Amino acid sequence: MRPRPFLLSLVLLFVTIVAGMIVRMVPLDLSPLIVKYGGSMLWALAIYWLVSTVFSRSSLVFSAMVAGLLATAVEFLKLYHTSDLEAFRYTLLGTLLLGKIFSFSDIAAYWFAVSFGAILDMQFRPAKSRYRQPAPGS
Repeated sequence: MRPRPFLLSLVLLFVTIVAGMIVRMVPLDLSPLIVKYGGSMLWALAIYWLVSTVFSRSSLVFSAMVAGLLATAVEFLKLYHTSDLEAFRYTLLGTLLLGKIFSFSDIAAYWFAVSFGAILDMQFRPAKSRYRQPAPGS
């Protein structure tokens, strides 16, 4: 599969991050479930866009597996506590990147979002031509 155009990758990543920030931080009067899981899914989708850009020539399944495992590892990192890590978690950047409270349901949301991203990504990847182009003048 051909890589997704790099500029498109940057746009997808940027739009996903902005959407996640809006869902989590702008008072839109959304359901708490949408804020919680929508934000979590958009975070995982951003991880997918990042991983699939870094491994642009790999299969979508590989990128999805790496992104899903990375998101799951970050969730399990919430069970590890040190004073420095806790201090970072309570900064805005730490909260956005790592979160604070472990949840198995977040892991399910991550894998759903990563799977959705991989399926959506199929639409963004240029297809390889199955047939040779005829020589000019033939």
